[in-house]
Amino acid sequence: MSILMTTNKKKKGRITPCLQLKFLFVALLLFMGYSYFMLSSLIHSRKSGANNVGSKNDNLRSQRISQFTARTQNDGNIHGNNDNIDNEKLENSSTQNTHPNRILHSDILAAIDQGKLRPYGASNVWEDIIEQGKQIMLKKKNNNNNKSDDYDKNYLTVIEVGAQSAKQCLLAAEAQFHTHCVEPSPKSFERMQREISRERKRNPSIQKYIHLYNVAAAAESGKTLDFFATGGTGDHVGEFDMWNMKPGKMPDEFPPEKRGEVIKVPSIKMDDLILYNKVQPFELQIMNHPKLGKGNKKKAKAFFPPPPKIDQVFALKIDTQGFEPSVFSGLSESIEQHKIQYIMTEYWPKGMDLIGKRSDQCELSVGILNSLADAGYKLYALPLVAHPTAFYVRSELYDVMNDWTRRPLHDFKADCMYLRNLEILYPNENYYMGYWTDILAVAPGMELFQPTNKHVTEKGRKKKKVKRPKLSN
Repeated sequence: MSILMTTNKKKKGRITPCLQLKFLFVALLLFMGYSYFMLSSLIHSRKSGANNVGSKNDNLRSQRISQFTARTQNDGNIHGNNDNIDNEKLENSSTQNTHPNRILHSDILAAIDQGKLRPYGASNVWEDIIEQGKQIMLKKKNNNNNKSDDYDKNYLTVIEVGAQSAKQCLLAAEAQFHTHCVEPSPKSFERMQREISRERKRNPSIQKYIHLYNVAAAAESGKTLDFFATGGTGDHVGEFDMWNMKPGKMPDEFPPEKRGEVIKVPSIKMDDLILYNKVQPFELQIMNHPKLGKGNKKKAKAFFPPPPKIDQVFALKIDTQGFEPSVFSGLSESIEQHKIQYIMTEYWPKGMDLIGKRSDQCELSVGILNSLADAGYKLYALPLVAHPTAFYVRSELYDVMNDWTRRPLHDFKADCMYLRNLEILYPNENYYMGYWTDILAVAPGMELFQPTNKHVTEKGRKKKKVKRPKLSN
């Protein structure tokens, strides 16, 4: 009997599988309740944080509009803006443009909307220009009954100022353009050399079409300029904090590789390269070095044949982070003589005013456009661009920037001020770089390039669907 009682007690005290399932079910319910509570708290805190950010930006917007209206005396609002915010003003926006050529044409912007051109990009437009030049060279080659690659007779010339990477240089050189690439940053220049060296292993003939210059394009040749160098896309002439858009060094909180260093670089006037052929590419400077023996010079000349004399430049691309006014000052003769058929330049009014140390907004940037228009070039507007951080808080800015019908393209000054005033209408307390775009200038007698159509569908010529970045509300 005692043995039987002991056995029954053991059975009674043991946890059965059914009880285990009950315990697990209760634990799961408790865990789900806790998770729901934590998730609700997180969502609530984020919403309140977003509201705080929104209120901060609204206050910042009010402050900037008040500051702007205090210094602006002419009434008016931004062209095409349907918000009708009181007291928004655009300096000189009411002034009508009387010069027939001083307008920005919308053909490229409209073609992007219609799906005939790839969106977002100066680089895509540049590729189409290179493709058009390639077809011109092929036609010229066939007309000359010359089926072989002729180094001197069938070439066109392309120049890139502010290359930073060898990508665009290689694109043109592979199409057998004589490609002159100007880059002052030593780190970027060395990287370009490595990129070209790797490509040369795949395509040895490419070397004779690429000519490098480790100098800064400027208003004069033979000068020494201060240059902020990191080897990145933001390298520029002078000592400026481009992130906060003010003179001086980058803040200490930036990592050392971002703070960079200010070095001295030599300058050239681009007219000296295009019109007078006074500037030797880097490879010829090496060959003409006094310490290089005759035998080595002979080998180097076979490997690096000197470029043919520049007579006409088919396409010129400029991207110098706000130093464009000085670059164009050194191009004035070439522009007046229409020695360049297509000019694509970055157009960043805020950066130009900072580097040029000008308080009169847009005078330098509009001066570039006026000089091109007065020389007979036809100017085409391209889409607006901003640093990705501009969209982190103000997601609606994405659609505003892509609605080109808002831009006052009929007037250079008004369009420049539109770019400047986007910061007032859509303020972001942590973003100061402003907004920019690219401008394509086409010489008299030349036509706008024909799109390659590689990027549109055959049926209906619909625009290729572009995935938008995820933006916060």
